[in-house]
Amino acid sequence: MPGLGLDFLAATDAAIRTIQNHPLQHPLIYKNVRRALTRRFPYQIFFVIADDVIVVVAVSHSARDPQH
Repeated sequence: MPGLGLDFLAATDAAIRTIQNHPLQHPLIYKNVRRALTRRFPYQIFFVIADDVIVVVAVSHSARDPQH
C-alpha cells in the first residue's frame, strides 16, 4: 500500500511527541521502563527517563514476545 511507511512514521512521531510532552502519563511496565502505544499501528515504544533525558529503548510490534 503506497504511503503506508509514511503513515507509520507519522504515527511513531506523534507517539514520541506525546512521550516528550507527558512522559509520566505512560505506565511503568518493568522497573523504570515505560510504554507508549502508537495509533493505527500495533506498535509500542519502550522508554526510560534518565535525569532529564528520555531514552527510547525499543520500538516493537505488540504481538512480539515481550521477553525479546
